[in-house]
Amino acid sequence: MKQHVGTIGPSVLIKGELSATNDLTIEGQVEGKIDLPRNALTIGPSARIEAEVVAKVVNVSGKVEGDITANEAINILDTATVNGSLSAPCVGIQEGASFRGDVDISLRIPLQKVMKQLRPQKPHVRFLKRLVVNSFSVFRHEADPRPLFGVSPKLAAATMRLQVGSGSRRETAR
Repeated sequence: MKQHVGTIGPSVLIKGELSATNDLTIEGQVEGKIDLPRNALTIGPSARIEAEVVAKVVNVSGKVEGDITANEAINILDTATVNGSLSAPCVGIQEGASFRGDVDISLRIPLQKVMKQLRPQKPHVRFLKRLVVNSFSVFRHEADPRPLFGVSPKLAAATMRLQVGSGSRRETAR
């Protein structure tokens, strides 16, 4: 069953916090905050947004003043003007778009999803959980993290070599 897409028309002005349980298209003005973490947001060519934006996927054709965070992707189309930070695993900016700000492209995978994808053995699971609980800020890049977590060097090296699919070839353990 296809989910209904809501639309905010070009003559509408919203001040405050906007959230929805379905995909949303904005053609009007929004000032404040837009929160759709599980849904797609389309900002149309006539839209004027002055807000912090959080959505699953964000497609921008209009004007946005504020930070945009997406769980999956941000697409800045050629007619868009964006002034703010972008944060998503995938960011696309078409030629002709106007963008001023920072871009943070980072892969965010919940630990539960990683565990299902890797299907590690029980000792690896315990090690990974300890690794998450004990913050990475405890050690420097040049330090050897294995003694901090109480596991054998062989097990730590095997666990640290596991790839999550992020495309990274860098090995974090020595």
